[in-house]
Parts: sequence; structure tokens; C-alpha cells
Amino acid sequence: MYPDAVPDAFWRLHPPALTAVRSGRQHDTQVDALSEKREKRHERVDLSALMTAIPDLVWVKDLDGVYLACNPEFEKFFGAREADIIGKRDHDFVGQMQADYFRKSDLTAIASGQSCTSESLITYASDGRQVLVQSVKTPLFDAHGRIYAVAGVSRDVTAMRQTQQELKKINRASRLLAEASRMLIHAETEDDLLHQVCELAVKEAGYPMAWVGEARYDDARSIHPIACAGGAADYLNGLSFSWADDERGHGPCGIAVRTMHPVCNQNFLSNPAMAPWREAALRHGFQSSAGLPFKLDDDKTGVLSLYAAEPDAFQTDEIELLTRMVDTLGYGLSATKARRSRDQALTALKESEFMFRSQFDLGNIGINITTPDKRWVRYNRRYCEMLGYREHELCDMKWEHLVHPEDRAAALLSYQRLLNGDVDHYQMDQRAICKDGRIIDLTVSVACYRANGQTQLVIASLLDVTDKLQTQRELQQYREELEQLVGQRTHELELARNDAVTANQAKSTFLANMSHEIRTPMNAIIGLLALLKRDVTEPIQAQRLEQADAASAHLLQIINDILDISKIEAGRLTLAERDFDLRDVLAHVFDMVRVRASQARVDLVQDLDPTLPKYLHGDDMRLQQILLNFASNAVKFTERGRVALSVKLISSTQQTSGDPTWLRLSLEDTGIGIAPDKLDDLFKAFEQVDRSLTRRYGGTGLGLAISKRLAELMGGRIGVRSQPGQGSTFWVELPFAPARRSPGDPQTRAQARQPVHPDQLKGLRVLLAEDNAINRLVTIEGMAGSGIEFDVALNGEEAVLKASRHQYDLILMDVQMPLMNGLEATQLIRQLSGYAFTPILAMTANAFEEDRRECLAAGMTDHVSKPIAPHLLQERIAHWMSVRPGDRQDRQ
Repeated sequence: MYPDAVPDAFWRLHPPALTAVRSGRQHDTQVDALSEKREKRHERVDLSALMTAIPDLVWVKDLDGVYLACNPEFEKFFGAREADIIGKRDHDFVGQMQADYFRKSDLTAIASGQSCTSESLITYASDGRQVLVQSVKTPLFDAHGRIYAVAGVSRDVTAMRQTQQELKKINRASRLLAEASRMLIHAETEDDLLHQVCELAVKEAGYPMAWVGEARYDDARSIHPIACAGGAADYLNGLSFSWADDERGHGPCGIAVRTMHPVCNQNFLSNPAMAPWREAALRHGFQSSAGLPFKLDDDKTGVLSLYAAEPDAFQTDEIELLTRMVDTLGYGLSATKARRSRDQALTALKESEFMFRSQFDLGNIGINITTPDKRWVRYNRRYCEMLGYREHELCDMKWEHLVHPEDRAAALLSYQRLLNGDVDHYQMDQRAICKDGRIIDLTVSVACYRANGQTQLVIASLLDVTDKLQTQRELQQYREELEQLVGQRTHELELARNDAVTANQAKSTFLANMSHEIRTPMNAIIGLLALLKRDVTEPIQAQRLEQADAASAHLLQIINDILDISKIEAGRLTLAERDFDLRDVLAHVFDMVRVRASQARVDLVQDLDPTLPKYLHGDDMRLQQILLNFASNAVKFTERGRVALSVKLISSTQQTSGDPTWLRLSLEDTGIGIAPDKLDDLFKAFEQVDRSLTRRYGGTGLGLAISKRLAELMGGRIGVRSQPGQGSTFWVELPFAPARRSPGDPQTRAQARQPVHPDQLKGLRVLLAEDNAINRLVTIEGMAGSGIEFDVALNGEEAVLKASRHQYDLILMDVQMPLMNGLEATQLIRQLSGYAFTPILAMTANAFEEDRRECLAAGMTDHVSKPIAPHLLQERIAHWMSVRPGDRQDRQ
């Protein structure tokens, strides 16, 4: 914009502006012309003095935002003289953000062609004073109606706004007081009243949050929120308040409760006492707060906590109004409680009256009310019905006339004691005479109403118990008859139980005898076959002996299976507990089926979890028996392919030290498979997949049934998956305890089998107590060449006699012998000098676990069941001779 485009009035008004323009222009001719115009118009009013006198900030800018003039007050704002301000822009004096704000309002006035108003917070550069100003910017027009500049006036409205804010606060407190007062009339409960006050504070008074807390007398002296509105739920979550004299008790609420005076926190940011709540408060936009105490009731104190979004929000006038409001709230709570108590009392009275009328008029109990002299006041319908009278027929009677003569004296005595005040009430059974002469049994309860120590009314309730007593008499008769019947049945059950015990004992005895009677000849057969195989060299005879030996082994397996299933069903099968090497058990299972697998061209494969423990504790023999049943069936029903043994640990997320170790052991084959309809019967005793007369595969059908029973006894589970033509997978999951001894423990090392050295048993003197001649022959001949010197006893008495005369290194003792059994003989031998630690091995056909325990309890060192191979017997003898005498008792 050039100077000649500016109206002359402006230059006359602002000579400094003209000077600035002159200094920046080289067109002297135009300047002189303007000067002449200014001088010619000297008659126009000089408004410069007016700008100077105005106390507000006044300035003029051109359309580019360059200052053209300002007054002294504006000079204080920029902290510069007018001459230094003219020709410059806002950003030369204030920050970029504020300069942009000023420029934006300039452009708004220019664009609209009208005055515009705005408010802003400015800081005087001259003295640092910060004020709120209201600015009016007006566009200036030349003679042609074009805008050539913007004039502005800013007035300090700080005091006015503060006054307005204070009035607003007072108004909101007044509005809250008025609304709360009206609300007290309609609140039904104290909780409703407190919640409504909080909602009024937020919705009507404009506080962003309000909550009411109850001061409790617990150990922490906590303030527990009981009502809230606004952002309270989220703010209060996770925060705690206290009225104790500690860090969390120094907030407005805590101090207010302790002092019972209102307390203000004017700034969360600067108040050090607000540190425990500062972060949450600032996050919710709270700058200040107040705590206003009041009485919840006679012994409880409450506090109303209000929050504001600006600092220094709570002033004296507002607090006075809020204090009046919480005082009114306290009165309102008392009034509400009293009103509720009155309403409850009235309701209770109405309910009591209704219940009394209902019971009196409609109940199933006879009721009468009399004066102390027995005159009727009132009686109900049921009372008349019980006695068979009409209501008007009782008017001339007294209640004592209706009592049975035999019970009347006792009834009058109890009644007199009630009138005298000796008792407050009494209850008794008595009989009454009805109108038709019937006698009924009643239970009578009598009480009285007294006033000023005198009995005014007597009320009696009468229950007809005639039918009840008759029923009791009948029940007593039934009870006596039932007791006789129960006694008879108990006697019969006792006899049946005794018969069952006797039968079970007979069954157990039969099983033991069967085991002994079968194993004794089997021991002789197997032993004699072993002797013959050792001596026979002719091929055909040797082949027949091998066939006979295989048949006897198969027969022994069948016998063992039958005895096992019998013991399981009789509940006589017990599990052994010892440490064992898991991998040795698995290897032994494959060793026992390896020959047959090789003949059937079946590969044996193992897949063992590398995390498996080496040693476990449990019954390794029963584990081996289950796996051997699986493996034998897998090889039997697989013509070619493979049989894979998989052993995995079953992990548990909550397993702790000492918990059982669970194993999953499975045998997978590529054999013929099993039809789905056969799987359910697979683990039943004597059940087979192929039941036809021409079946291809043999077997008793006991192996899997025994395996299932053994798995259940060991606390595990068993199952099978199979598809016809694709093979089968038999699996078992079993728990085992951790090994109780380390692998290097002497006893653990002693449990491992050690081969017998040829000269290890040479010169050993052994007493063989055996009544069966063949078994004596098999034992002695089977160990020929071992160097053992045998001495023979035909019964227990002879064994004791020989032991008393000679010192033997070891004794092999049969259990069932004539004259004296092996148990008695062992007990007597242990009493002989030098035989306290001598190994005495029970070599018997009594193969049950209880037989083993019985032998050990009698003093025997070990238990070896028949039949037993000679080399295994040698190993047992060598083992016990290698153990020191003092350790033999611990190694059983």
C-alpha cells in the first residue's frame, strides 16, 4: 500500500507514521504533496490526543499486518516505543503461536468487512503482568469504500471474568443447595439420597465428579465410597482414602473427617499432600477438590468430595453454601431414616395385625382370649369346631368347664401361677370334653398381657393332637415290630457273612493247595526234562525233549494265568514294591519274544523317550507281565512287518517333587487287526477274537484280562486301538514312584543278576529239607557240578535235628512237609546257636505273595517258588552267600 492511497485524516492523526514513511521513500515530490494536503486539512479534529487518553490498548495495522500506530498502553504491552513498533509486525514482539493468533483475527475482520471480537490471555512485556483481554478489531475504509487498514482495541476483562467465575461458582453452589433441599422431601432411603446428591452435583452444579465416603473404624481408618457420580467409578478404582494421621489421611477427605470442617485442595499439581492421588486426578482432568464432612447418623461420619476442572476453584462464599448444603444433607438423612423407621414400624404393625387376624380367624389352632377371672373376651372359629360348640353356646361357660376332670386341678394350678407372676407362660398337655362327650387330647400354650404389673388378658392356643398321639402309639408298635425284624435279619446276615468268610477262606485255601499240588509235579517234570536234556545226545530224542520242555513251559504259563486270574478275583493278588531298571525290563520283554519274532520275520523296534528315568520303584514283574502279554500277542498275530514298543513320559503341569511318574507304554503291530465289534470283549476273561472250532491262533484268552486287572491294581489304565488288516496298538498308562535308592547304592547293585563263577559254590554245605523224592532228585542232580555238598532232610523235624548236629552254610526249606512244616522248622532253627543269620531259602510250590510274607515272617531269608530252573537257583544261592551276615535281614 502506498501513502497516497491512505486517507489524509490518518496521517494527520498519526504524524510518526508519516515520518516513518518519509524515511523509507525516495519520492520527495509525493511526500511534499501529502504534506501540503495535511496542512490544508488542519481544520479536521486531531484525534491523536484521544488515542493517548484511552486506557485500553489501541493500535492500527495495514492489510499486511504492519503496525501503523498505537497508543501508550499498547507500548507497555510490547515494551517498546511507538516509533519502534510502527513498521513492524506481531512476530517481532511475541511468540509465533500468539502472533499467528493475532494475524488470524486480523484476517477474519478483513475478510468479513465487519468488527469481530475475541478473548486472549496476554503478558505485558513491560512488567510481566498477565491479563485477559477482550479485543475488538474493525476494518477501516477509504473514500472509495475499500479496506485499507484494521484498527483494534483491547480491554482488560480479567477482573470482570474473575467476578463472573466467582458468581458462577456461587450460583452452582446455590443451585445445588436449592435442589438438594427439594430432593430431601422425595428421597425414600439414605442410599437414594446420597446418590441423588452426587448426581445433582455433577448434572446441575457442573462439578465433573462427586462421591460420598463413609469413615470406618477399621485398622486402616479407611474412608469407603458409598455413593458416586460423574467419573468417580473409574477414578476411585484402585485408590484408597483414610482419615488416619498418615500420608493417605492428609487429603481433604481425611482432614475434613478428623476436624469436622470443610477442607479445600486448590491445586493437585502443586499441593504436596495430594501426591498419592495426583496422577489419577490429573489423568481425569481434575485440578482442585474439596472435602465436606457431615453426619451420616449418630455414630457414623460421612464426607462429600467434590472435584473441579480448574485450580483455585473453591472460594469462601462457595464453601459456605456447600457447607450449608451438607448440613442440610445430614438433617435430610436423619429425617429420611426416621421416616423410613416410621414407615417400617407402620408396615410391621399392619403385617402383625394381618398375621394375627389371619391366624386367629383362619388358623388351624384354637385360640381364646379371657380375662383373669376366666370370662371370655374372644375365641376363634377353630376353637368352637374342636369342641363341637356353636359360638353363642360358649358365652355362659368358662374354659375350666371344658377341661377333663382328671386334668382340671393341674390346669388351674398352672393358671394361678401365671396370674401370680411366677411364670410368663406355660405349656401343658391336657384332655378336653367335647359337646358330644368325646374326649380329645390337646397341647395348650398359655401367656398373658400385663400392664402396671397386673394381668389384663390371658391368651391360650390349643392344638388338637389326638390323631398325632394315636399315630405315635401306632408308630411305637411298628417300631417294636421292626426292631424284632431287624434283629432277625441281622442274625441271618451274620450267618450269611460267616458263611461267605468261610467260603472265601475255603477258596483261598483251595487256591493255595491247587498252586502247591500243580507246581510240585510241574517242578518234577520240568526238572527231569532239564536233566534228560543235559544227558541225552541222540538228535531225535533231544528234539522230543525240547518239544516236551516247550509243552511243559506252555502248560506252566497256562497254570500261572489261571492262578493269577483266580487270585485277582479272590482279592489275594498283591503288588511288590522295589527299585528296578526300566530299560532292563523292556529289554527282557523283547528277549523273551525275539526267537519267535525272528521265525515270523517280524522286526522288533523300540522308541524310548530320552527323558525317561533309569530307575523307578514299583512292581517290575507285573509290568513285565503286561508288556509280555502285549508283545506275545503282537508277534503271534503279525505274519510279517514289525512290532514297535513306545515308552513316553506323561507330563503334568502341576507335578511336584515326590509325585508319581506316569508312563505310557504301547505295542504297535502291523498284524491282522481286530474288528470294531470285538474290541469291547477283548479284555474279558476267557474271551478270544477267533472263537471258531478251526481257529488259527491258540491261547486261553486270559492274558489281556490279567493285564487289565493288573493295570487297575497298579492304579493305571489300559486300552487298544485297531483296524482290521492294518494292525493294532495296545497301550497301558501306569504310575511309578521315584526310585528310593540311587543307582550306586550297594543294595541296588546287589539286585542285579551276577553270573555264578564255576568255583563260587564249591565246598558249600547245604541242607535240603524236601519230602518229595523226585524234587530232591531234580534239585541235587540239577546242581551237579556246582560243587555244593547236599545233606537231605525228609521233613521239618529231621531238618531241625540235623541243623542241631551240623553247621550248614545254607538251608533250602520246603514249606509243606509231614510231621513238621517248614515254617515251624525255620523258627526252631533260628533259635539254634550259629543260625541267627544263616540263609534259609523257602523253596516251595506255595507261590502267593502272602505265602512269601508268611515265610519271611517265620524267619526265612528268601522265597523261591517252584518250579525253578537249576541255574536260577544257583544264582539265588550265590547271591545270599555273597551278602554279609549282618546285612541279610535288610536284603530280604
